[in-house]
Amino acid sequence: MIFPALRDTHMHMLITVNAAWNIWNFRQRLVATLLTDGHRVTILAPADASVPDLERLGCQFVDLDMNAKGLGPLQNLRLMLRFRQHFTALRPDVILSYTVKNNIFGAIAARPLRIPFLPNVTGLGTAFLSGGPLQALAVLLYRHSFRPLKVIFFQNSDDLQLFLNRRIVHSAQARLLPGSGIDLKRFETAEFSPLPDQPVFLMIARLLRDKGVLEFVEAARKVKAQIPGARFSFWVPPGLRAAQPLMPGP
Repeated sequence: MIFPALRDTHMHMLITVNAAWNIWNFRQRLVATLLTDGHRVTILAPADASVPDLERLGCQFVDLDMNAKGLGPLQNLRLMLRFRQHFTALRPDVILSYTVKNNIFGAIAARPLRIPFLPNVTGLGTAFLSGGPLQALAVLLYRHSFRPLKVIFFQNSDDLQLFLNRRIVHSAQARLLPGSGIDLKRFETAEFSPLPDQPVFLMIARLLRDKGVLEFVEAARKVKAQIPGARFSFWVPPGLRAAQPLMPGP
């Protein structure tokens, strides 16, 4: 175990992410379990409508001033300094981190404070996937922030292998998780409706090229050329509409 005495010690755990709704939608069960086990949990993230729900769970919420999409070096330096200020004031026993900027700049901020930092790589991010100089910069930032860490969680074996191949991390650090997990009590299965005469395809995702939107559109063109009655729909979950920019056209 990373913390052998975890079950017998009540710890102050700080969880940081680039949007509060991310914790409410995807890590709610984790937060509830930590609280049930007697740990103190603080959420450090930009505030949104999900904050009252998180506080009702019993955790403390601290608003984080950050632009999840900004790439300016001065902007990111200020973000790193804000992380350090929050970590110094809150003094958690351990920091759990999700999303790219929180992982990179949070790790750098936690190092001089000697606070254990556990990032979770749930995806590579637009900068890493863009190629060219921006990708090279992302690799350097990941390498600088991750190499001193003892443990780094990955949720995708391809991402883990890519980080190993690029020498961003070494194998002793890496831990592969089986995804984020789905709370089957919250997201119950439903019976299938009767199949229509013509097929209906629904894509649920953010409007980003990296999510395969263009491929979905091209597949729709090919299928409808053979099955004109086929329908293709796209749905962006409400929690993602305000938080994500629309994808530019091809």
